[in-house]
Amino acid sequence: MFEYCRRILCLRENEAYLRITVARAARENPVLLEMLRDGRLHLSGIARLAPHLTRQNADAVLKRACGMSHREIRELVSRVGATARRRRQRPQAASAPRAGQRREAPATRGAPS
Repeated sequence: MFEYCRRILCLRENEAYLRITVARAARENPVLLEMLRDGRLHLSGIARLAPHLTRQNADAVLKRACGMSHREIRELVSRVGATARRRRQRPQAASAPRAGQRREAPATRGAPS
């Protein structure tokens, strides 16, 4: 696809990358093409948002991103990414030992008791 965009359509590398990224994101969120078509979002904004969109947050994030500049979308992505990182870290934090507690060493096989 990239070579087709570069050689046949004569797009620059960054232009080809943006279009391919948006096309892939539109598979999961078809509303992206409509938003691009009517000007609510731009190519670079969609490409920046795409890795952070989930089924749970896509509607809210896209609604907030409408009409934003590239810089504003970068800031939105940093907030969305921070929220996603916190959600991923919560289950891990529950299994970690609390302050003042010791983690027991794993038993070794064949060690005398």
